[in-house]
Amino acid sequence: MSYYGNQFVAAGVGRQFSVSSDGINWRSKILEVPDSQRISINRVVGSKEGWYATFRAIQGGNFLYADDPSNWKYPNTTLSPFYQDVAVGKGITVFLRTSLRSVYRSLTGQAGTFIDLPSPGRYNSIAYGEDLFVLCGDDGRILKSANGSSWTLADTGTTSDLNMVRYYGDEFICVGDDGVLLRSENGQIWEILSSEPGKIFYDVAAYKGYYFVVSSGSPLLRFNQSGVSQDLGFSHVQISALAASPQRLVIVGGRGLLAYTNDGERWYGVDTAYGGEGNAYAIAEGKGIITQHAIRGMEFTNDLTRWYATFPAEGYSIPFVHNDIFYQYNYPDSKFYKSDNGSTWYF
Repeated sequence: MSYYGNQFVAAGVGRQFSVSSDGINWRSKILEVPDSQRISINRVVGSKEGWYATFRAIQGGNFLYADDPSNWKYPNTTLSPFYQDVAVGKGITVFLRTSLRSVYRSLTGQAGTFIDLPSPGRYNSIAYGEDLFVLCGDDGRILKSANGSSWTLADTGTTSDLNMVRYYGDEFICVGDDGVLLRSENGQIWEILSSEPGKIFYDVAAYKGYYFVVSSGSPLLRFNQSGVSQDLGFSHVQISALAASPQRLVIVGGRGLLAYTNDGERWYGVDTAYGGEGNAYAIAEGKGIITQHAIRGMEFTNDLTRWYATFPAEGYSIPFVHNDIFYQYNYPDSKFYKSDNGSTWYF
């Protein structure tokens, strides 16, 4: 997921992209690529040189390009093996090859060259900012480069595997295994804000003076500038990515989750009409969210930090919202139940 130029772009399953100018109203686009490719999007990145998305496919790796993220182009050139990530800046595009310890560097829109990285091991993510390209990888390795060709090893102070590096505002942020959260203004010297053995951090965004982290165990954490964390809940969903604009932070995930916050405190859901794996949910903006799980049953939250069991009647029921009222149909008694607040139900 990425934000650039007043647009959020989220990559969905297979060939689907979703685009939004405000993080609330979304439109979907199905990529026009051969069905035989069975592509799986790895990363999407926006820049002033355009939008890029890397993906895996049966026939090897490749990338997509777009001037407008609603109109993606499928190039004829195949870049195999697949590319995990991409960063663009100063008219230079750098594709990250995870398994071969190398990058593919090109002047944007032109043929490029493969460049071996100076430090052994696997690399997982790349970002551009402050006129620098920054790579992160296993064993605490971070490399930086001003041109995408010559790379130097940075001082991270950790040996934990690093999974994602992002650039927000005026600093690089990096997260990884053992609950590691790092930040740097110059890409060379890194400060460790958090280290929590046993946790894995997958993605990060900076918003309203906080760092929001996608984590194992506690799906979404919020860190202040001192590295003190708060569990924001979301215990019943899997969050896959997040991105921030100056006005809004957006998260996406499993069970059709798409939610946003304007102030970093109160969250609102966006009804994407995508469920999955026997689950369903309904959202009334400003009131809360109801989830239906085949095992846990019906649960309700109005702040995404505390969940409550609701609707104790037996039988599988499906929640939905109409005119800001929660409804659900209960099969055993063949009745529609409704609720103004998600907790008290009547028919």
